[in-house]
Amino acid sequence: MKYKEWKSLWHTCGGPTRDDLWTKYSHNRRAYNAAYFREETTINSNLERGMAAFAHWEMKMTRQSRSQEQYSAGVAAARAFVETLAAGEMRANADFVFVSIDFEGGLQNRAGITEFGIAKMDTRDTVGKTVDAYSSVSTISGHNYLLAKCRKQHCMFGNTTRIDKPQLAATIKAELNIPDGQLKAQRRIVLVGHGLHNEQLILERHGIKLGDMDAVVGILDTSQYGMGGSLETLLDRLYLPLPRNRNGMADSLHCAGNDAHFTLRALLALLYLQHEGSAGSGGEVEILDKLARGPLPLRQSKTQLEDEKEDADLEYDLFVDSGFFEE
Repeated sequence: MKYKEWKSLWHTCGGPTRDDLWTKYSHNRRAYNAAYFREETTINSNLERGMAAFAHWEMKMTRQSRSQEQYSAGVAAARAFVETLAAGEMRANADFVFVSIDFEGGLQNRAGITEFGIAKMDTRDTVGKTVDAYSSVSTISGHNYLLAKCRKQHCMFGNTTRIDKPQLAATIKAELNIPDGQLKAQRRIVLVGHGLHNEQLILERHGIKLGDMDAVVGILDTSQYGMGGSLETLLDRLYLPLPRNRNGMADSLHCAGNDAHFTLRALLALLYLQHEGSAGSGGEVEILDKLARGPLPLRQSKTQLEDEKEDADLEYDLFVDSGFFEE
């Protein structure tokens, strides 16, 4: 029984019960209220609640501490990448893949997760290259996963595949498992997101803890880099290309695949601004700015979107029929 309920019984219980209660405590309401804290059941209940609250606090502090360590590692990795671009030669601490993730829907959403989007950029594809050799579309790969029976939005930067909700965790793990053809191992990953804390909670809810993934060597949150605000606000502040409809709405956002791609572009722009002018004689730090501000794919017509929807449905059927998720 909670203290508020205990106190209310002094007035709300009626008949002989109230008379007995008042007699027991000599009509002293303060003595009755104080007795709450001496009741054995109350002591045990408060102790259990206190232990549960402490465990929750301890878990929260541990998560924050671990996230801070991962964020510091992500910042160090990004700095090493820019320095490697400036030097023009690949270094071990800059050999990784930027992986940007985004979810649409959420844990508090009645429909749950509706989309999972991912965008990847391999540092091996940039170091030692010339600025003119790049385009954002070819260097940053992406994919959008649409959960079955959810409405479809057009992904500008990759294909869309329909999956069922039970397949989401396995799909995420598969995307974060990047084989290294050179070393016959997993590639190192720096995970990127805008408001990444929310993505981490979703990952944990699906049994994916970053601390247990050796391949994830750091994390970066563009909302922290960009001093808060929405992804749209950050893109506008950086003057990055963002398509808008005739009403001025950035209607390409809130598609997980698009958001993941734009988040990665924002990160590259932020890294360029932070390290602008640090290029050495053999490097091309300007590559970051070129990738961030590269032209966007042409927006598709209604007919093209309908064709893409049919392709997505077909991909979903093939995805399921492949037996990838069979026990």
